[in-house]
Order: sequence, then C-alpha cells, then structure tokens
Amino acid sequence: MNNISQKIINKIKKEQIKPLPKWRILLKRALIWVLFIFTLIIGAIFFSFILFQINEVDFRLYPYFNTSIPHFFIISIPYLWILIFFALTYISYIDFKHTGKGYKYPLIIILGANLILSGILGWGIYKSNFPDRVYSEFQHRYPMMTPRIFFHHRPWHQPDRGFLAGRIIEIDDGENPELMEFQDFYQKIWIIEMKQAKIMHKIKLENGFEIKMIGRATSPNTFKAYLIVPWHKNEFKMSGRTMKMPPPFY
Repeated sequence: MNNISQKIINKIKKEQIKPLPKWRILLKRALIWVLFIFTLIIGAIFFSFILFQINEVDFRLYPYFNTSIPHFFIISIPYLWILIFFALTYISYIDFKHTGKGYKYPLIIILGANLILSGILGWGIYKSNFPDRVYSEFQHRYPMMTPRIFFHHRPWHQPDRGFLAGRIIEIDDGENPELMEFQDFYQKIWIIEMKQAKIMHKIKLENGFEIKMIGRATSPNTFKAYLIVPWHKNEFKMSGRTMKMPPPFY
C-alpha cells in the first residue's frame, strides 16, 4: 500500500468519515435536475416575452423617426430581458454541469442545447399568447411600471420629439372629433388636438382605446396629432390585409 492510500485511510479513521447514504445522493441529483429544469423553463418564459416585445416593434413606422431600421431596432429591443435570459441560460448550464454526467460535455454543447430548448419552449409559450395576457394584466394593475419594464414602449414616450402613446379617456362625439382627453402610459393627462390628424384605416376611436400618435407637443399638456395608429400592431390588420402606411410628413 502506497503512502497516499495509507494517508487517506488514516484520515478516514481519524475523522470517522462515513459515506453518504444513497438516498441523500439521489436527492441531491434530483434537486440539481429540478433546478436545471426550473431555470430552463424560466428562461423560456423570458424568451417568449422578448419575442412579444420585438413583435410589437412596428417597423412600418420607422420612417417617421427619421432614423435607420437598425437604429430604430436598437432603441426598441428589450436589453434587460435579453440580459436576464442569457443569465438564466448560464445558470442552467451550471446546474447541468453538476448532474451525473454533465461534466463530460463541453461548454458550447451545453449552452447550445440550452438555447435551442429555451427557444423552442419559449416560442410555444409566445404562440399561446401568454406574454400578451401577462402584459395586459400588468398594465392594468401597475400602469406606471409598465413602460419601464416593457421596452417597446420606449420610443413612444418622447412628446418633445413628436411621439406619444397611451389611452383615450374621453373623445368628442361625432364622426370627425377635434379634441380628446388622453392619458399616456406614465399617467400624464393630455389634451389632443386632432383636427388635422390622419386616423389610420378609419379605426373607431372610443374611450379606453389604446393608440400611438405622431405629431408635436404644443404645450406641456397639449399635443397636436398628425397621425393616429392603434397601439397594438395586430390591430393594423383589417379583413386579413395589412393597411398601407402614409408617407412621412417631413
């Protein structure tokens, strides 16, 4: 028996080291797998919200921002959500490395498999309209927090640059209303002058309807609208056809 083996035996005898019960080893492995699956699912949920927010970015309106498509995309993408998604992917990688045979696989294989699994599962969650339902509920319960968490709001909260979004509180009666009371997503109240506004596809404007507008702020609380569009991109579509956008005003 060599010296190393003898030292190990002496250490076991001296410290009275005993092997762990099998049930504890199995429980530890099970917990690691549970953590791996949990982080994978949470990552997929975050991925579904990333898809939801990117889908809400309406590239048909980018010419009104007087910028390029890449820049318009950059100011609209949900950086925080993407960062959290990759953090969760890395955590699930760490969890998998601690499973029974996880240490045998290289980093690129595990991360790649995690991204693919999260992507497939996240796509399924997105197609189930789960992010849309959560967004609507969150917006109803926490309206002040919504623009700070859902990044596709960001380009539309620049009234000084002519971009405003929110909800109609009250609108003039009649076929051609000229004024409406409006609340943006930060809960600020505005008076909207809409006599010269182009209302896309003649959508019916009514109390509670969410819209985004392009125009100019004429005072701290008044805004002259030149173009009024439904807030949700899917509301652009009528009778199975996507409406044609008018040219920019500049």
